[in-house]
Amino acid sequence: MDDEYDGADRRREPEGWHLDKRIPIATLVAILTLALGGILHITQIRTDLEILRQQQAALSQRVERSEIANREYLQKIDRSLERLNDKLDRAISDGAVRGRP
Repeated sequence: MDDEYDGADRRREPEGWHLDKRIPIATLVAILTLALGGILHITQIRTDLEILRQQQAALSQRVERSEIANREYLQKIDRSLERLNDKLDRAISDGAVRGRP
C-alpha cells in the first residue's frame, strides 16, 4: 500500500504549468476589460485618423487657393511695375527732349 496515494496527495496541485477548464472570474473580467479597452483605443485611433485625413484635404485645398491668389497678386504687381517703368521711361525721355537732365 505504500505505492498508493492517500486523499491529500491526490488533491495536491501539479508542479509547473498546467491547463485547467476552470477560469477565475477576476481573470475573465480582466481579459474582457483589456479587450474592450483595446477595441475602444483602436476605434479612437481610426476616428482621429479620419479627422486628420479630412483636415489634410481641407488644408491642401486652402494651400492651392492661396497659391492661385498669390500668383494673381504677383501678376498684378508685375503689371503695375511695368506701367510704372513705362511712365518713368516716358518721363525721362520727355525730360531729355525738353533739355532737362
